[in-house]
Amino acid sequence: CIANDKANGYLLAGDYYPSVRDTFGSKTTCLIHINENGCAIWSEAMTAGEEEVIQSIISTSDTGFLVSAFPFQPEAANYPNFLIVFKLNKQGSIEWSHSYSSGPSVNNYYSTMCETGDKGFALEIGSFPSGGNPSFLSIIKIDQQGRFTWGRKLSSEDNSLYNVGGIIEKNGFIYATGSVYENVTPFHLLRSFLTQLDITTGTTNWTKQNDPAQPSVSFTDLHDYRNGLLINSFTANALSDLIYTDNDGNVLSAHIVNNPYGSLKGGENILVIPGNDLYFHQSSGLPMGPQKDIIMRLDSDQQILWQHDFHSEDPSFAGWY
Repeated sequence: CIANDKANGYLLAGDYYPSVRDTFGSKTTCLIHINENGCAIWSEAMTAGEEEVIQSIISTSDTGFLVSAFPFQPEAANYPNFLIVFKLNKQGSIEWSHSYSSGPSVNNYYSTMCETGDKGFALEIGSFPSGGNPSFLSIIKIDQQGRFTWGRKLSSEDNSLYNVGGIIEKNGFIYATGSVYENVTPFHLLRSFLTQLDITTGTTNWTKQNDPAQPSVSFTDLHDYRNGLLINSFTANALSDLIYTDNDGNVLSAHIVNNPYGSLKGGENILVIPGNDLYFHQSSGLPMGPQKDIIMRLDSDQQILWQHDFHSEDPSFAGWY
């Protein structure tokens, strides 16, 4: 993960390991804060020799950071650990840390979060069924100190996999998207949905899903855009669809981003800047072939202003994320 600092620089997350040891058994997760020139200001290591899956980093209005992490564990352990969320100040010191779970359901690795107007935060966590327990998307509202305010379950059927698709706050509402997959191999995509919740109570005001008569679309991230919302998504043919809706979830327009190299990754790759211009990134290429990355800028009407394609002759280059 990488997140921009509200004041100056960026926070990066990664893993390091002594080169003389087993690279898979002794990774330590770390956070590094750099300035605009790429110079390290501070770095902090987490539990030595233990890899954490850093899920998401967002910069906060007080120039600190909110980080979500999932302790790495083998699939055979059935992922019993809870999601950990911790708040850092600008100097990298922990202000608070809490863990969150979905009752008897098992969290999957995926989470996303946003800061809300009251200086608190909203979390979205996916889950999968285990031991006969139901599965669902969890929407959790916490205050400025990470204390639980309310939590809601979003689900359409119990025996499915639920992946997060983005969460934002706008006009006093929380908007969240997610995708539902089959629980058996090859885990076909069933549907995606957009929902609006009351920020004070967590009550669901409405939920809309993509047309079941059309090919399934996976919603991957959500943005405040123009006078409505922008949903980034991709279809089974790996094309990205940029879906623009009003604040009630009604589709106003949709544009397909056609990747000539074949898409590998279509999610969480849009940046909305002042004026509602967009930067869009997509990793490309066949799994066994050369990897290419596309970066483009679009205007507020989603028309391409410029596009650059990057690649490396190094066969080990696996694309940017």
